[in-house]
Amino acid sequence: MELRVQFSFRAEHSVRIQGIREETHRHRFRGEVILEGEPDPDIVVDFLKVDRILKEQVVQRFHGKNLNDFFENPTAEHIAKAIFEILSPHLNGPNYRLVGIVLWESPRFSVLYRP
Repeated sequence: MELRVQFSFRAEHSVRIQGIREETHRHRFRGEVILEGEPDPDIVVDFLKVDRILKEQVVQRFHGKNLNDFFENPTAEHIAKAIFEILSPHLNGPNYRLVGIVLWESPRFSVLYRP
């Protein structure tokens, strides 16, 4: 069974593409964690628990910040991978595991990180 929980935060960044740095700009990043597991016995994991972990580990860390302070080149790809690595220790239980992160930089552009 697959579960998904969404989160969002506003942040700014300036990415370097092919050696050229863009001007700093803001986004409302929207993300989604993807968990796989089996109910034990009734649910896979409490949605509210996942939501609390997302707020504590991701939203509070990045909301309102300049992502260049956290990443050498804060592309959506690098951010999604980092969020996976941040959340992995917190979202793996006896009957479920974190399997992916989707991160939207805009309503039209997203990345899926699935190790």
